Amino acid sequence: MRQQRMQLTPLQISIASRLINTRIWQLPRMQRARRIAIYMAVNGEVNCQPLIDQAWLRKKQLFAPILAQNRLFFAPLERDGHLTKNRFRIPEPTHAIQQRIHPRELDIVIVPLTSFDSDGNRLGMGAGYYDRTFAFRKRCLHWRRPLLIGVAYSFQRTSQLQSQSWDVPLDIVITEQEGFGKY
Repeated sequence: MRQQRMQLTPLQISIASRLINTRIWQLPRMQRARRIAIYMAVNGEVNCQPLIDQAWLRKKQLFAPILAQNRLFFAPLERDGHLTKNRFRIPEPTHAIQQRIHPRELDIVIVPLTSFDSDGNRLGMGAGYYDRTFAFRKRCLHWRRPLLIGVAYSFQRTSQLQSQSWDVPLDIVITEQEGFGKY
């Protein structure tokens, strides 16, 4: 899946990313959200820039993940803010530690993935950062946020992924062709 994703042309990525962006903004929860976390795309992942541009136009607060202490924290993503590459060469917002917010404070989190199934199971890059960060959702019976939305290309869908006890499923997955999950 990663290899196929990396073979996409910039035009294919752009077209799919814009279609996904349009589908995401049709979700009522997205329209109501105030604090939205996105990721900075690398290696052919769905590009979040159309979503970022639209969120800023709609006066939403944007956050991006910061890798620290073997988990993710979220820092504000500003229009004119600086980005620094982490140890995996993924851009992160330059920030002060006191600017970080807890994942529970987010309304929506846009999640990258390598593969997914229609039950919301997700295969990431294998390090478990998202699963560790959102593990609190498995312990809470009545959670309201954040809503976890995976974004992917339609070819990344597989019939069934083996779920592990530590995996945190996605609520929704949006591709350029369709959506899966609890709307």
